[in-house]
Amino acid sequence: MNTDVSLMVDYRGSTEICNNCRHFELLNTDNGLCRRHAPPAVTVEANDETNFGARFPGVCCRDWCGEFGAARIPPCIPPEYPQG
Repeated sequence: MNTDVSLMVDYRGSTEICNNCRHFELLNTDNGLCRRHAPPAVTVEANDETNFGARFPGVCCRDWCGEFGAARIPPCIPPEYPQG
């Protein structure tokens, strides 16, 4: 298991980016979800059907906003799951 917990920085040299935020859920090495607020409602229309749901906004690891909350352990590296 990789235990690298170094902080990522953005183009400003700031560590206050999504990857280092407590509201961020990592999906892969570059992208994740922002869980700061409840997921907004979305409407999906396909094949003459309308479906409703809710989705957390997708963000890039190096994105940033004004509501940063420091994470206890930055999720720089996705967790390793057993293969099987």
